[in-house]
Amino acid sequence: MLALIRRVLEEVGRPEATAADVADAVGGEVVDSGAPLGVEARPRVSGVGPVTIARRWESETPNSAVLALGPGLRPALLEAEFGAATPLPGTGAERILKLGHGDGPATVLVAVADDGDVRSVTIRRERGP
Repeated sequence: MLALIRRVLEEVGRPEATAADVADAVGGEVVDSGAPLGVEARPRVSGVGPVTIARRWESETPNSAVLALGPGLRPALLEAEFGAATPLPGTGAERILKLGHGDGPATVLVAVADDGDVRSVTIRRERGP
């Protein structure tokens, strides 16, 4: 799972990347309905559900990728890999944490449920074309 997150982080942050490139990095079945803003990839990785890749408006450039996760992953494992967690203001049952310094071309955000498990990982493109 960590290897998948690393691959998606690298691909979303790559300047010349497309949404299709991110989907290819995820692996598994890719479903592109032709909708202007999204592609879905279904990886063959235990504990990871569909990965939704959002495109920038009128572009093939990836804006973000959201990995849906099954229960059991704790934030500490992701912090060890991607850097210390900083809480972001939010509402609802989930807490949103930003991992690392956020000084690269893409940022890792995690949604943590009340039980302490990470429910999703979002890789957000921060700058570039």
